[in-house]
Amino acid sequence: MLHYIRDKTAVPYFSNLVWFIGSHVIELDKCVQTDEEHKNRGKLSDLVAEHLDHLHYLNDILIINCEFLNDVLTDHLLNRLFLPLYVYSLVSPETSEERKINPQVSLYLLSQVFLIIHYQPLVNALADVILNGDLSVFSCQPDVHSTHKNTVLYMYTHTQHMHLEKSRMCTRFYVM
Repeated sequence: MLHYIRDKTAVPYFSNLVWFIGSHVIELDKCVQTDEEHKNRGKLSDLVAEHLDHLHYLNDILIINCEFLNDVLTDHLLNRLFLPLYVYSLVSPETSEERKINPQVSLYLLSQVFLIIHYQPLVNALADVILNGDLSVFSCQPDVHSTHKNTVLYMYTHTQHMHLEKSRMCTRFYVM
């Protein structure tokens, strides 16, 4: 039953949720970039408040501590939002067309992620990528601190010559 819930409802729901948040972030960034005379202050304030609401909602889901939901949500957040949109926008060249949002906006949004989200595996993985400056920091070594029998670990590979979207390969390992 749990597999059915995860595969038929959680995966599509979290996929849509993360896509929606990502498109919202791009809209927020466009508002920042086009607001030279501070005319969009109200709209920007609303967009930031809505994004913070999304982060609190994500944190609420994660603190329920349902392992299979957390695995799916963490995977989607890392692979489809935080790494390709937030982190990649920090490391890509200023003239790169692959950079989706302004680095200052990305840094602000990442700071809010670290302030609001308290789910350790997600926060630790994201901090590890940022602090080590290498997207290949995830390895297939078992997480010895995990209390779950079927912890899903993710391994990301990244080559220097390809941008994140093309080079990201996710391999799942189940620790028994």
